[in-house]
Amino acid sequence: MREFTARPPAPTGEAIIDGMDAPRLTWIKVLLPLLVMTGLNILPFERESGELLSRAAVAELDDQPHLAALYLHRALERQPWRTSLWERAALDLLDAGNDGEAVSDLERAREAGVLSLRGQVELALAYERADRYREAAQAWDEIALRQPGVEVFSHAASNWRRAGEVNLSIRALRSWQALDPTNAAVAYNLAVLLAAVSPADSLAQLDDAARYDGQYAAAQESLRRTLALSDLAADSGYQLALVGRWLANQGEWDLAEGVLARAVVDSPGYAEAWALLGEAREQLGRDGLADLQKALQLNPGSVLTRALMALYWGRQGSWEEAIGHMQAAAKLEPQRAIWRTELGSLYAQSGDLIQAQSELEAAVRLEPQSVAAWQALAGFSLQYGVDEEGLGLQAAEKALELDDSNPVTYDLLGSLYAAVDKPAEGEDALLRALELNPNYAEAHLHLGSFYLQEGKTGQAFTHLEKAAQLGGDGVTGTLARRLLERYFNIRTGGGGQP
Repeated sequence: MREFTARPPAPTGEAIIDGMDAPRLTWIKVLLPLLVMTGLNILPFERESGELLSRAAVAELDDQPHLAALYLHRALERQPWRTSLWERAALDLLDAGNDGEAVSDLERAREAGVLSLRGQVELALAYERADRYREAAQAWDEIALRQPGVEVFSHAASNWRRAGEVNLSIRALRSWQALDPTNAAVAYNLAVLLAAVSPADSLAQLDDAARYDGQYAAAQESLRRTLALSDLAADSGYQLALVGRWLANQGEWDLAEGVLARAVVDSPGYAEAWALLGEAREQLGRDGLADLQKALQLNPGSVLTRALMALYWGRQGSWEEAIGHMQAAAKLEPQRAIWRTELGSLYAQSGDLIQAQSELEAAVRLEPQSVAAWQALAGFSLQYGVDEEGLGLQAAEKALELDDSNPVTYDLLGSLYAAVDKPAEGEDALLRALELNPNYAEAHLHLGSFYLQEGKTGQAFTHLEKAAQLGGDGVTGTLARRLLERYFNIRTGGGGQP
């Protein structure tokens, strides 16, 4: 039979230590205090990092974001594993206006897999401000995977287009449209993008845009005519040129250039395609003279080419050459008012106001039912201060008589009333222009300027801010931003963004 023996009592902690050899005991005596200090987070290295984080927090409270970011970077040097601090430092840098370093920090956070949704949005916006459109678009696409929304798809579509990726922009717009199916602006933007890659599919979108918002009706009708003419043509270059011209008429110059570049490849002898391509490149800030000269060489009798050559030389301030080409256009089509109107504009810019007025008055005699011709005469009177109370107001009132639903006419009329010291009538007309088109940037600018003169600064600010936003980087947006800076000490970026 097996016998059991009792176990000796368990040794105490002191007995365990006493039983160890000397070297091992020494290590324990050294290590134990360090372990305790580590547990209490009071190691010198840890304490220094904690102090840096505390200083960063104080700097943030004191509205010193650049200093806060500096402390956070120093903390990261000591504790590189605390990767979430990269985003916090980036947000401080953004507050300090240092986009370059902020982007670098946000990218570090993204690489570490700790970038929050807010951080992703800030990174995408910073890419936009730096004109890094492809990276911005990719960032918005990543955001859409986490939190899809109208604004997200709007940014994605805009940046993909700016990056030259039309099909990816279309994809983003379709995602936006799925969330907001009755948005006319989305349908319109889809229409113009589809016109560049698949014209047959564009009209349905523009039909929707016009149904949701009447301002797109004219574009819808002109596209319908363009596609009908295109269907009758066998020449692919001519078909593309028609679509390119429609896009140009809508101000979609980036898309127009791509379509017209394909048109001259398919039909290298088509002068008007070359002329339009030259104008598109000029509109995009590139040199289009060689294309215009090619068009003139192919067909010196092309009215369109002559007119676009006149516009080119006018931009260069070469008034004699510009006027010569526009006179050629007027001789080729002597019964069209538009060429006399353009001649009047060129003479006015060259400083010959007498001849300018003569040409503009000739235009309204040629086409007395042309609203555009009467508007041009009224605009000339307003811009150059030529008999506003007589010539200007009479021309604007005639344009209104022909079409009382045109916001451009009300804008001109309101500005002329203001110029001849009839503020009540001027305000009414400008407000009517905005009733007809709430997004008419020029009317917002003129109404804002009017309110400044009247001392109504709150109303002035509202309309100038809207003009800066709607006017983008054009003349209207630039003027609005200058007024905001001068009278309200508010600096805005390009495109009207504060």
